[in-house]
Amino acid sequence: MKLPMPLLGILVVAGGIGCSQEPGTSAGPSRSAEESPMIETAHRESASSTLLPTPFTADEIRAEWIEGFQLVIGRRSPSEERLERWTVMSADEDGALIEYAEIDPFGIVSGEPVVRRSTWRELRDHASFRADRASRERVVRITPLGELDGWLYTVRDLESGTVTEFFFAAAMPGAPVEMEMLEDGKMLLALEQLERYRPAG
Repeated sequence: MKLPMPLLGILVVAGGIGCSQEPGTSAGPSRSAEESPMIETAHRESASSTLLPTPFTADEIRAEWIEGFQLVIGRRSPSEERLERWTVMSADEDGALIEYAEIDPFGIVSGEPVVRRSTWRELRDHASFRADRASRERVVRITPLGELDGWLYTVRDLESGTVTEFFFAAAMPGAPVEMEMLEDGKMLLALEQLERYRPAG
């Protein structure tokens, strides 16, 4: 079973969505487009790289991703379609323990869920993109969660030639509501939030 790494980093990505890394940290194992929720779209930034503003701060993500927070994600590629459920099992001042499980259309878990801990800062940085390889614009999109206002990041990988779009809804801190990776106009991987639940509190 292929499962996502944490979201907002692992783009989801060597660790979720994004592309930044602080000097001296480990990038971790590489993953294919189908193996990670957000695709690592560019090279690791150096300390001097200019980055676009992230859609959310670490504090905004922490305030939203409380214990019990849950996303149902639809994942599509040319070879398969599947559903994943991400659940915050516990959260504190520094980060959260998140369970990633593949589910069937009835919400029943198939296979063995993966549980990983990420700091709020790591989740924020999964949406850090180099300004020389990405653009950001304010847009309104129709999504499975409704009509949403937010930011569209378009990231170009100069080595692979892929273009990946990430749409973050302004009122929904955390993972992108939609993500699509294209090569020569052909979809390689797409993810979208289908359901989103935040406990009261």
